[in-house]
Amino acid sequence: MTWYISRRRLFQKVLLLVAIALTCVIVVLAFNSSLYRTIPAILPLFNSIPVYRNRWIYTTPTTVHHPNQDKYNAALVAFVDSDHASIGKLRRTMRDLEDNFNRYHNYPYIIFSPELLNTEYKELIASLTKGDVMFYDEIDEYTYGYANDTDHGRAEVARNKLKNVVVYGDDEHYRFRARFMAGLIFSHPALEKVDYYWRFDPGTEYTCPITFDPFQYMHENKIKLSFSVAPYEPFEAMPTLCDTLDKYLKENPSKETSLNELIRKENGKCTRCTLSSSFQIADLSFFKSEQYRAFFEHIDKANGIFYERWSDSVIQSLAAGLFLEEKDIHHWENIGYQATPYISHCPQDKSLWLKCNCRPEHNFDTDPLSCLPKFSATKKKL
Repeated sequence: MTWYISRRRLFQKVLLLVAIALTCVIVVLAFNSSLYRTIPAILPLFNSIPVYRNRWIYTTPTTVHHPNQDKYNAALVAFVDSDHASIGKLRRTMRDLEDNFNRYHNYPYIIFSPELLNTEYKELIASLTKGDVMFYDEIDEYTYGYANDTDHGRAEVARNKLKNVVVYGDDEHYRFRARFMAGLIFSHPALEKVDYYWRFDPGTEYTCPITFDPFQYMHENKIKLSFSVAPYEPFEAMPTLCDTLDKYLKENPSKETSLNELIRKENGKCTRCTLSSSFQIADLSFFKSEQYRAFFEHIDKANGIFYERWSDSVIQSLAAGLFLEEKDIHHWENIGYQATPYISHCPQDKSLWLKCNCRPEHNFDTDPLSCLPKFSATKKKL
């Protein structure tokens, strides 16, 4: 009897040790796999079940599916860093876009990064959508970096001077990103066959259900550029930009458009009004046009992006005021959006905002630092 009990206890101890060892193996494998792989996917006995493993492993699409490709190709586009904080910001914004809009359409995403994005990063992002996700990382140094004629020493002096004066005043990478997003991105092969893009910044929020298709609205109404919030750019960030604009206009005379007064005052000075690009939907034929390319090259040669702190928003807004008409630009009154806790927009229509995570009384639109009233006044005159 004693022998039987001892043998049974030995068997129990062996089972316990096996269970502990198996648990340790599973934990190690789990930590070394994607956060979104389930435990059955990493156990040999369950490898034949494709739903677990294939759902989260990222593979680059061989062809990109566009839901309305018989009419136009459209994509959601973002620029990201490779750190963990950036993953969280990108996932939160994509979750908003998917929940409020894209789960009904499955438009593809195009993600740019100057750094190498690891496999887990790509899995965590691609897992959020049924649409295709394309990653273009490790952008070359010219496309994401200084222009060939930029004086690096002068650029460093400018950053030190603007530290604590304007937001991103001493941020070198902000300037690299601004140069890329203002113009160089539109020559990238990733956008070659894309007709419309929805640019979004990681960390921003979309606070309302979007029950219509903004891409389709843009296409049907022949809109070139659209935006949500319109802050004034601080003068300290762009003291010579208006002079650069004057020089361009002398070298390239052009007829005035109905939006000229949006960017220039009667005395010729710049208004500093910007149509923020942090949420921007655009017909890329505008940004890919020879007219815009020539304008951006002029701005780029001035090196104000590095010697001051010209943003991509202000550069694109100047171009819109120079080359587009009032009918070409649209403000998204019916889309809830928050760039920062201070800068946000909520629909005025009660039937809309009752379904939103925002309230119109907190809108940035009527703030003294917003130039949306100037844009609205320009449209009313016409």
